[in-house]
Amino acid sequence: MTTADPWRALTAELDLWAATGQTATFWWRDDDAVAASPGLDRLLMIAAENETPICLAVVPAMQEPSLVSAVEQSGADVSIAVHGWRHLNHAAANEKKSEFPPSRASAAAVDEAAQGLSSIRDAFGPRGLDVFVPPWNRISTPVTSGLTAAGYQGLSAYKARLSAAPAPGLRQVNTHADIVDWHNGKKFAGTDTVLGQVTSHLAARRDKSMDRDEPTGLLTHHLVHQDDAFDFIAQFLRLTARHSAAEWSDPRLFFALS
Repeated sequence: MTTADPWRALTAELDLWAATGQTATFWWRDDDAVAASPGLDRLLMIAAENETPICLAVVPAMQEPSLVSAVEQSGADVSIAVHGWRHLNHAAANEKKSEFPPSRASAAAVDEAAQGLSSIRDAFGPRGLDVFVPPWNRISTPVTSGLTAAGYQGLSAYKARLSAAPAPGLRQVNTHADIVDWHNGKKFAGTDTVLGQVTSHLAARRDKSMDRDEPTGLLTHHLVHQDDAFDFIAQFLRLTARHSAAEWSDPRLFFALS
């Protein structure tokens, strides 16, 4: 969606939610966290200033102690999901990038997922969520089916979910607006593009052509963001925070975690 004023289009969509007495729920996931960095500090400062919960998807085998310190000292409402194991591509030549592709033995992949959860729990304690975020947002069906046995209660990828329960005991909550243009130098995708994704998903939820109960998810990657991306995030959080029909919530709520 491209409009002369994408902010006005978003506000108009939220007004439609308000007119029917509905609340447009949002959540925020940031991928690839491994260590403290200026980008992470800036991201967490934006989250804290706007009192918006943020879920960091952390790569377990690569995480450094500095990440724990940065999270604890940020003052932000931060939860931690498990972002694969090493964020390595195990895909075959005819497959898209994935750490957990169909061609990989599922037993080994599920074992790594279990190790990742244990590592996150040990490092972050109660901040850690039993939620798996597959690198490149791709995961095979056999590995998905094995996540509950590995200790998981949630799965998060990208684009509207096909099912809220992709496997017994597993709840899926995805993200829907990626602010990075991965095919153009990892630059900010642009306000028109990102707000178009957000507004389109909200409209589809409102008219029930997509799952209304799946919150609209913002996806960020602090390691590659420049000033324009950070500025957009702050402006987006401020606008939605001011609207009576918009609500940012702790991901524990959406994944039905205690």
